[in-house]
Amino acid sequence: MAGKRNQQRITAAHSLPKESRRLFIRDRITNITFLVDTGSDVSLIPANVYQKRNSSQQTLLAANSSNINVYGQKTLSLNFNLRRDFIWTFLIADVSTSIRGADFLHYFELVSDLRNICLRDTKTKLHSVGHLKYANLHSVQISISRDTIFHKLLKEFPSIAKLPNPNQPVKYNTVHHIVTKGPPVVAKPPRLAPDRLKIAKSEFQNMMHLGHLRPSKSNYASPLHMVPKKGTLDWRPVGDYRALNSQTLKDKYSIPCVADFTAELHGSKLFSGIDLIKAFH
Repeated sequence: MAGKRNQQRITAAHSLPKESRRLFIRDRITNITFLVDTGSDVSLIPANVYQKRNSSQQTLLAANSSNINVYGQKTLSLNFNLRRDFIWTFLIADVSTSIRGADFLHYFELVSDLRNICLRDTKTKLHSVGHLKYANLHSVQISISRDTIFHKLLKEFPSIAKLPNPNQPVKYNTVHHIVTKGPPVVAKPPRLAPDRLKIAKSEFQNMMHLGHLRPSKSNYASPLHMVPKKGTLDWRPVGDYRALNSQTLKDKYSIPCVADFTAELHGSKLFSGIDLIKAFH
């Protein structure tokens, strides 16, 4: 019988998911499992008991409107089986789950693929398989009160609160030379405990990544020591250059007159040098 064909209607039924769709990826070096959260402004790692004893340096805001205290920063070298290492400085915060936020994902050009439960690297075209589970903390945002006198300044100059970019052009051409006397100073490297050696390697890899240093073929070699940071369980690599200093020819130049120096400061009001990234003044 000829006639108009009945059209089938397609309806979409929405129901609550039976399982959480939060992607977690494990690091092969530290064995830390990270929540991949594109809604978080920053990347975080949990603070230990000793770090929580310190005063909070910053306050973040979670999705549930609760405050998150930040106690410092720590640089980690991570490996997600993507044929390249990821060196990043994380905020040490009062959280229970490590988070890789939008800052980390954007910088390394990584994409979260929830359907295939993996993290995709747009550079190497590889992916790292993860797993889905419930996350009680997500979407962490930087909380800056609009009532402070610094809000407009940070909004006008956002680059002063960002981590240094290793690809940024050098703005100076100053070259410093250390003139020495006598034969090269060579020191046998002291043995480090496995945990301290791992920290030292991670710190130097990060400085190489940022362009602060490069591998050397010099005949000089100074010993390296690991010094504990006060009030924390972290360690700081420190070079012992006493032998090198003993053979260094000191620069001889006249010290500027204090009266002339202070005269040049006439009319100035603010005198400060602040590193907002490493909290150094």
